[in-house]
Amino acid sequence: LAHDGGLGLAERLGTPAVVFPGAHGGFGSHAAEFAAKLREVLEG
Repeated sequence: LAHDGGLGLAERLGTPAVVFPGAHGGFGSHAAEFAAKLREVLEG
């Protein structure tokens, strides 16, 4: 449900949605993959 809301918000803002590894708790369960994706997003 939250995923759909995030996708809808991104669409309304005219920006692509970014999906991070590991879903809701990915920063803990998939820390390395999450960090790599975060770095990619922040560096543009």
